[in-house]
Amino acid sequence: MLKQPVITFADTKLIREKEGHSLTAYPDPATKADPWTISYGITGAWVKKGVTITQEESDAKFMELVQKFCKDLNSCLKVELSKNQYLAVLSLMWNIGKGNLAKSTLLKKVNAKDFVGAQAEFGKWNKAAGAVMKGLTTRRAVEAALFGQGTADATTLADAVKNLKEFANKA
Repeated sequence: MLKQPVITFADTKLIREKEGHSLTAYPDPATKADPWTISYGITGAWVKKGVTITQEESDAKFMELVQKFCKDLNSCLKVELSKNQYLAVLSLMWNIGKGNLAKSTLLKKVNAKDFVGAQAEFGKWNKAAGAVMKGLTTRRAVEAALFGQGTADATTLADAVKNLKEFANKA
């Protein structure tokens, strides 16, 4: 069995910052309708117009879902990843879903240990409802920069953002 990183609340900073946070359900920014979202990008049948939750409920539901996503991601991976690589792919999967990740060229390249090729694939996931979204373009660049940190220890989101310009110049 592959050993993947253990993810804590602190590790999810990239997801939380890029998803934003709301204790009240809101419609999808791209469709202005479904799926309704709450907390840090949580969707589901229970998330509907008018639903509100507390901060404690938000954090608990978020971490419960993070653990599910980690299990889903682990089931897709055939190679061990550094924590930075894992967090970058987890952030992408949080946004695009397991089904889309599972059939992606990015995952195929990760599993083939083509990490340079995989890093270049992040930028292709910048659309919602068929339209290029500036926020997704920025998020994918940050994820790619974090992924590119590979095995570097103690890389933070700030470190990834500093390297964003360098990555953009290579792309």
